[in-house]
Amino acid sequence: EGAEGAEEPEERPVAGDADAAPELDGGVEAVRTMVAALKTALGFAVQMGGAVSVLCRLLASSTPSDAVEAAGLLVRLKQFGVDGADEGARRMLGLVFSRDQSVRDAAVEAVDVLFLAGAESPVAAAEGLARVAAASALGELAALEEVLKLLVSDGRVPADGAVIKALWAQAGDGASHEAARAAALTVLSMFAARTPEIIGGGAKLVVVAAALDGACRTRKTSNPALARAAAAVLARARPGGNAGTPESLGVCAPASPPDHPAIAALARVLSPTSPLPGRGWYPCAEQAIAALYALHPDPEGVAADVVRSFAVAAFPANGAAGGAEGDEGKGDASASRI
Repeated sequence: EGAEGAEEPEERPVAGDADAAPELDGGVEAVRTMVAALKTALGFAVQMGGAVSVLCRLLASSTPSDAVEAAGLLVRLKQFGVDGADEGARRMLGLVFSRDQSVRDAAVEAVDVLFLAGAESPVAAAEGLARVAAASALGELAALEEVLKLLVSDGRVPADGAVIKALWAQAGDGASHEAARAAALTVLSMFAARTPEIIGGGAKLVVVAAALDGACRTRKTSNPALARAAAAVLARARPGGNAGTPESLGVCAPASPPDHPAIAALARVLSPTSPLPGRGWYPCAEQAIAALYALHPDPEGVAADVVRSFAVAAFPANGAAGGAEGDEGKGDASASRI
């Protein structure tokens, strides 16, 4: 009876319990103070978000100091996660094309602070650069490439550094989303524009070839963005290649053999039966042709085969002309050679 009559101990809420009532040590006045502080902070954040558009207009100012100061404030807003700061940071990339050296330096420093020096880890830096590339328009991509070239030239991003290795890991991760892999390959091609050694050969070319082949496997699963990004990386593996241009002089890397996986993946893009859909094929084909001229030991010969195969596909032989069968045979041979 004594045990039954004993009062059970009162249960206290455990920290982190979702059903636990919040403890307000200061009473109602403390709550009012907290609400007032939150309202003030929210109002300040809204004002800063509204200032992003003004700062973006200042980036185009003819006064260099205005552009530099606006870029610095946009960097701070991006670091604090203010709404609209991401778009402002991408607009800021265009400063790299300014005639004023201080303005160009501001764009380079901004990218360094936001995505390299200010990143928690090389993996975070690689992911941040990939996100910027994925969200950027065509002009912003050109500006980002110019900034990355300058960072490589200054030695801030070594060709064998941790950031490059993280980008390669993201590009070769088959479990990652295809958009993330395409963005990582795009950033790698930008870095390789100044330092082709970033791509090198061997296993890295096989990784890119696998990404390109996977993006062109079937019409239902094709991904033009990933295919174009992979072909762009291959195009910068050997600047100038065997095209006989001034850029090809002094190329130390040997050409890839015709049976290399990269050549086979490029042939899949340039085939008349390519699974890439509609308008998405054209930018992929442009980069694939550039990659053939960079990697293939006989680029002009294989380019002629590409043209013949498309001619046969566009004008199939109907048996009316006497030489139709011979022409068709040549086209089939050209397609099989590709």
